[in-house]
Amino acid sequence: MYEPIPGYSHLKLFIAPHRVRYGRLPTSAEVAAQHRIQAWVVFVLEVAAGYRPLAHLNSPRYSDAIRLHIGSWLRRRESPYATERLQLTSLHARPNGEYFGSAYLGQQQHAFTGAADRTGLTSFRLL
Repeated sequence: MYEPIPGYSHLKLFIAPHRVRYGRLPTSAEVAAQHRIQAWVVFVLEVAAGYRPLAHLNSPRYSDAIRLHIGSWLRRRESPYATERLQLTSLHARPNGEYFGSAYLGQQQHAFTGAADRTGLTSFRLL
């Protein structure tokens, strides 16, 4: 159905009779995976922001690939200890352990992705 746009008498807007909704609620398995993974992800982000030293990632919960990636990411930054703000903006997790989201580190927003199992994070990429 076409309806007139207020203030534009010669234009009309098409409004579909059945609007498509793309949003969906997460399943209970996704919520459980998110709660299990969130503390581990925040810990890695704290290391990336410079709040914790890189040596804290030597735990069996984090794979060596994560420590190497965050170490090289810290070396590329000008000053890893100049981060004023760390804020986890979003975190989405799948029941199979795959996760992704975004976070503010200082003034920039960064995306991250990775995989986890029952014992810890197996991969983490900060983009």
